[in-house]
Amino acid sequence: MLIKDIPKKDCLKLKECIGELMPSVKVNLIAEDTNLHKLGFTNEIMCTVELNLSDEQREELIEMCIDFETDAFMYEPVDEQSEAYKNYVRYSWIVDFFYGLKD
Repeated sequence: MLIKDIPKKDCLKLKECIGELMPSVKVNLIAEDTNLHKLGFTNEIMCTVELNLSDEQREELIEMCIDFETDAFMYEPVDEQSEAYKNYVRYSWIVDFFYGLKD
């Protein structure tokens, strides 16, 4: 799976977080456009990332991210110090890449 035109900081965070959740999934930075950044056309270095994962791994990762959100907001009031909420903040954004919100 290719994810194009994402800021390098998001690429590095994606690699780190997916590595924590599913170490068997490889996230590779395959291209970065430093010239547009150097010339001032973009505020950040934009990258293309490749995720090497099976359909099953993709579905498992999506389910994990959704579960983090569900667990974090299960009770009112939301406890922002809870492990569930911390996992939600750290990992739930990953699912956006699979639903086209970040690509």
